[in-house]
Amino acid sequence: MVDDRAGLEKVARDWIALWCAPVDWALFDRLHAEDFLDESSAGRAPTKAGFAAGLAELVAAFPDLDTRVDDLVIDVPRSRVAVRWTARGTNRARFLGVGPTHQLTAFCGIEIVEIRDGRVVRRWGEWDISKHVQFRGHNTKLRRREFRGHNTKLRRRADRLSNSGDTIPNSTDVQID
Repeated sequence: MVDDRAGLEKVARDWIALWCAPVDWALFDRLHAEDFLDESSAGRAPTKAGFAAGLAELVAAFPDLDTRVDDLVIDVPRSRVAVRWTARGTNRARFLGVGPTHQLTAFCGIEIVEIRDGRVVRRWGEWDISKHVQFRGHNTKLRRREFRGHNTKLRRRADRLSNSGDTIPNSTDVQID
């Protein structure tokens, strides 16, 4: 059964595996319900097609992207899985107003997916991309227009920095395992 603990875990792990380059678009179609709703769409359409566009943009910017599951919390009665993940990839194209840096970058996040009949029907997510926007000494000024529709915390920070005229401080080198 796909909605038992093992089935929910498999769907969640397969779903996160989509965030590795190259994307398995046939698996993407199988894993997402036609009425998929992205509750954290970052300004894109909150649909399956909108989520696919965001994933394509991510993999275009990080063509060697590799994403790993760090932790799973499975809520069988509600058919939901929380996933803490870490991704690493070389930034080869502009992403969220930064780059290309041509450097290996790590970022992480937490996703909650709701699964019905073996397909993801709804998703919520929060990402920490601070290592990308502050990467290896880049003194990158954030501007609101470059973060249009992205994570609310990032938009607020971009607004504060833009209004103050400050820049993001230089970061230290990212440690990659």
